[in-house]
Amino acid sequence: MGELLDLILDFERKLLLLIKDLVVQPKKVANSIINKDKIYLGAFKFYTLATSAWIIFFQLGNKYFDFFSEDFVLPERLINYLQSEQDFAFLIAPFAGLTEFFIPFAVINWLLFRKRELSWLNHITLNIYIAGFLLIYALPWFLILFVLSSTSLDGGLINIIAYLSVIITPILYYSWVYLKIFGRKKFFSFAKPLCTVLAICYLSISFFLNEPFHELIHRKLFFRKYNQFSPVPDEALLSSYTIIDSLVRETPEKNFFAADLVHSLTQNTNASVLGEYDRNLMTYTYSLSLNSEGVTRNVALHSASFNQTQFFSISQPDTSNLFFVLQNNLMAVYSDTLKIIIIDQSGINSKPAIFTDHLNVLSNIVKIDSSYIFSGMFRSTKEPIVGRMNLSSNTAENVYTFNGMQNFFIDNLSTNRSTELQALMSHDDKGKLREVRWIHGKITNEGFKQTSEISLYKNEFSPTINFYNGFLHRSRLTNLNDSISIAAFQIMTDSSFAISMTKINTVQKKSEWSTILTLPADFSYNDELLADSMNIYLLGRGASVFHKGLTLDYYQLPYVLKINKQTGQSEGVRFLEMERKWTGYYLPNLESIYTMASTAYQDQHYIYWLLGGRHYYKIDKSKL
Repeated sequence: MGELLDLILDFERKLLLLIKDLVVQPKKVANSIINKDKIYLGAFKFYTLATSAWIIFFQLGNKYFDFFSEDFVLPERLINYLQSEQDFAFLIAPFAGLTEFFIPFAVINWLLFRKRELSWLNHITLNIYIAGFLLIYALPWFLILFVLSSTSLDGGLINIIAYLSVIITPILYYSWVYLKIFGRKKFFSFAKPLCTVLAICYLSISFFLNEPFHELIHRKLFFRKYNQFSPVPDEALLSSYTIIDSLVRETPEKNFFAADLVHSLTQNTNASVLGEYDRNLMTYTYSLSLNSEGVTRNVALHSASFNQTQFFSISQPDTSNLFFVLQNNLMAVYSDTLKIIIIDQSGINSKPAIFTDHLNVLSNIVKIDSSYIFSGMFRSTKEPIVGRMNLSSNTAENVYTFNGMQNFFIDNLSTNRSTELQALMSHDDKGKLREVRWIHGKITNEGFKQTSEISLYKNEFSPTINFYNGFLHRSRLTNLNDSISIAAFQIMTDSSFAISMTKINTVQKKSEWSTILTLPADFSYNDELLADSMNIYLLGRGASVFHKGLTLDYYQLPYVLKINKQTGQSEGVRFLEMERKWTGYYLPNLESIYTMASTAYQDQHYIYWLLGGRHYYKIDKSKL
């Protein structure tokens, strides 16, 4: 027992002495390496200890710290993939740092300081000591940075602290160590290792000796069992593709951009919102962009500017040029800042009105006879409502409340025959989708009278997660004719999204068929549902996640999925081209697939689809 205690105390003494001398007297460590006097802990023992501390810290941190935000909404397989990607990066960091950085540092510095006492093997030993010390040095900084990130401290300041503590300080320390050991000519003793560090770091990143190579190994080790889809554009010429780049550009003073997260339901126009950011004033202004068969007109939505980005939804209830624009602060579905802006036939916007008691930014507006019907929710009770909108007085009339249906949202509202109304309603429970219902009723002078409903989806045990700003399941409801409607919405599976689609006989109040559709992509997101007398069309985007090769970039391509209206079976999916150099093709992260604005309409022969305010497609139905 006494010998074991002596070993522990000797180990502790050598370890603490090594850390102290690496901080204040690195030349003593170098002399010990040359003399082989064993007054310090061995280099590989020290590095093994530092690596073990790194792995233990990370595993504990991964358990107790939330590395993903509350809005990190992805299918389980992709969350597991990104989590394992993070795990892999942290676990491989000590080994990658040693083999890719510190051993090359040692070899090159041996050549630069060849006339000095240290052999090439001594240089490698010294660099292993330095690598182990920097691992230990980095551990508390990761904890400090995590704590700072959870406070109200400015993000830019946190980035500066991280840059100085985790990048600049280790580089300067490395150069200082060589200055202390080989300090005869102080400038060159400091400059040589500094240039070595900068050059090798640059080469490692530039020639894929760092993250992409590790990511390739990661995918091969952990995710090779999954199918890897690499969507490519269909070779047949299905559509004309145009980049509308004049509306999205940058100048030294301003940034012109297409707004994300815009909900748009139009009849004969592609409607999007264009933003303008003034870099000097740090304010935003917005306009409505209406594009019909390549002809674009812009209408200013307001005269004042905003200090923060805004969230919009656009409704065109019929084929007239009357548009309803709902506007609110981004991330605020319900608030006193909600405004409704009505664009009349001459393109001049009305004075913004506030409907905060009834409307929210996700409300739908449709036309029945000469009346405009809206969906919404009472903020106090969280119960869904429908009502008639009085445009002259900016008030709500004949409001009908769905009593006892707290936290149900009317996702989609549609007319069916002259005075009949249908809606898709979803039950949101703490950010998760539990149920979807189809509701049918009539509009009378007294209000809405419900006549029937069908449950389309119900999951009490493992509900589908919703998205923080608009519904992730992207429900759509459209009419084939006076007696048939198509309802579709997304449900999240373990691996991606599937699309649940139901054909509803609105006369007999029953479903004729129901199907689940999946896409040949690692990850997919559906944007639009269109239908004509012959077929149903789903428009969306498929992403490549588990792609092959060294690149780390996720990319997406638009798709058109054609469905037989009689059977509900897919008749094939076609991917469309997307210019790589423009915003939209590459995904900076997987969740950004949700944010791209989409707007589409159709005529007898073509589908007109605008993505992200600049990717314009005119799709020939006959070639699908």
